[in-house]
Amino acid sequence: MHSASESTGFAQQFLHNPDLFPVRFSGERWGEATLRLDFLGGPYQVEGLSDPQVEALHDRFGDLCSDPEATAGSVVRLRVFRVPQSDFRAIEEVGWEYSLDLRYAERRVDLAGLELMAALRWRDRELEAALWTYVPAGEVFAGTLENVFRAIVAYQLAAGGGCLLHSAGVLDSSGGAHLFLGRSGAGKTTISSLSDSSGRQVLSDDLNAVTWEQGQPVVYQMPFSGDFGQAHRVPGAFPLVAVHRLLQGSEETSTPCSPAEGLGILAACATAVGRDPFRSHPLLETLERLAAATPVRNLTFRRHGDPWSILDPQPD
Repeated sequence: MHSASESTGFAQQFLHNPDLFPVRFSGERWGEATLRLDFLGGPYQVEGLSDPQVEALHDRFGDLCSDPEATAGSVVRLRVFRVPQSDFRAIEEVGWEYSLDLRYAERRVDLAGLELMAALRWRDRELEAALWTYVPAGEVFAGTLENVFRAIVAYQLAAGGGCLLHSAGVLDSSGGAHLFLGRSGAGKTTISSLSDSSGRQVLSDDLNAVTWEQGQPVVYQMPFSGDFGQAHRVPGAFPLVAVHRLLQGSEETSTPCSPAEGLGILAACATAVGRDPFRSHPLLETLERLAAATPVRNLTFRRHGDPWSILDPQPD
């Protein structure tokens, strides 16, 4: 998730009147339904939904959805409000790489994008969020809400000493996790397809979570994917074996990065939190710890090659 071009003011490419961006977490609700989402950094509670919107989220997140009455203790709340479509600019999407526009403040982060306005705010260090959209239901609604949820989860993980990394996550033959990092076009989906073809389990070709267990970094699958898709959930934590920066070339090679270079690679792929001047410091400390605990390497691979011949040459 990258912020919009600095050549325009916040939300100008998405909204007709950016100055009217919502200040308060209020508005017309779509309905009275509430849904709980159970995944890392949560639980998360989505409020103000219509029944068709609940159905759309069940279709997208499956068994990660549960009855909100089962929620005990604190939750991260996301309230959903209705706004008119006329608030948004029509955008020609052909050949355009979509990215949210973000605005950072001391206790708040605003987001603007296709079909959405959203805000995250902190009260006594507790995070809550709001989404304003004109999308009534269906796959587009689920995707719109997911775009906001990616930011929410990234901040929750960072606050807890973890991180959400733009990466392809793949398990080797021993069940260890490898993360392949790079911005859009670096080859995350390609490496996922090559890994799948060689019999490896792909966690995600877009975003993967790293946390710590018994002082060691572990990887969790998140319900977010890119073009490769996500056929099924893979529960559990997987020990992180190595992090690889993707480079495309004429043969498979792997070379180590220096500690400083490794930290830079991780920071470049650490989602929007890494660019937040008010909340990036804990994340950077986590990335320094991760770079010190995990090999970070440059991986050159061929588009139709076999990177696992040098990463995990043992038979399955």
